[in-house]
Amino acid sequence: MRQPTIFLLALAPTAMMAQLESDPFLDGLAAVREEQHQQAVTIFTGVIAQRPDQARAWYYRGISRDALGDAVGALHDLDRALLLTPKDHNIRLKRAEAYIHAGRYEEAEADLGVIITEQPAHASGVRARFDLGQVHMALANYDTALAVYPALVEREPHAAKAYCSQGIAPKANWAPRKPR
Repeated sequence: MRQPTIFLLALAPTAMMAQLESDPFLDGLAAVREEQHQQAVTIFTGVIAQRPDQARAWYYRGISRDALGDAVGALHDLDRALLLTPKDHNIRLKRAEAYIHAGRYEEAEADLGVIITEQPAHASGVRARFDLGQVHMALANYDTALAVYPALVEREPHAAKAYCSQGIAPKANWAPRKPR
């Protein structure tokens, strides 16, 4: 009777210490949530070194790199995450947004098209439609952008950004005329 009790007493501090040790992945998520992106990049770099097949680590490091303005690094990480999980439309959506931030609109449009085709009713499909409108605005394809927004507003009547963009698109092509 005495030996099992001693064993359990010895085991309890070990279990408590294990709970106190932090999980680097969770630490990285906390850094992303707190917008401590440089810290998140450092943490997820360590996670990736330990587990290079961890798609989510690549994903979150890519998000943080994008937030820091490192388009090349962000796209590298998001490409890697997508190679590991090719059907993850959240990763594809973030990559499309990183392409937009880098001014690579045609590549963004291709990713957004895949999402809209494969998951039209999912939240990522709705977000992809909005981003597609933004791509067309950036390319000065105002008529095409204007065609995106009414369907988005109809589908998401509480989407203020869609309403706003729908109002901006027709005005963006307008330029004041110089008096003669």
